[in-house]
Amino acid sequence: MVSPGGPVLIYNPSKVPNPPKTAEELLAWAKANPGKFMYARPANSGPGRSIVQGISYILGDSKPLDPEKGWDKTWAYLKELGKSVEYYPTGTAITLKEFAQGQRWIIAGIMEWDMKPRAQSVIPPDSKISIMEKTTFVIDGHYWAIRWACRRTRSTSSSI
Repeated sequence: MVSPGGPVLIYNPSKVPNPPKTAEELLAWAKANPGKFMYARPANSGPGRSIVQGISYILGDSKPLDPEKGWDKTWAYLKELGKSVEYYPTGTAITLKEFAQGQRWIIAGIMEWDMKPRAQSVIPPDSKISIMEKTTFVIDGHYWAIRWACRRTRSTSSSI
């Protein structure tokens, strides 16, 4: 089982009738609406990793798979975007909660984090998603590698 990943933008259509379609539009929107866009720390969030990794493709960086040597556009973009992000919570659940409470109008997401919270009534049912132009879906390999290792460890230890 795997999610097609992201990045996608989950947004409140009553607050954001025309969601950003490009990275440039997202940056302009975030500047015009400080604190209303959020994503969690990439170290502990699939959507956080997805937006950070996905922006390198959207912006057309020289080496999207090499953050050290190929993300000149991405690092500059994230630095500028960060000026309009209030803070980076420790996990995705916080972004979903603040989105549901109306504190945030757009949050970074992945396909699963749109469908599952909607089905569980964690986010409002009228929430929508938007996919920016030039998006290359990034699968959350970090999550799946850990999940596979945990399952493998359980199956190995249960046979001892």
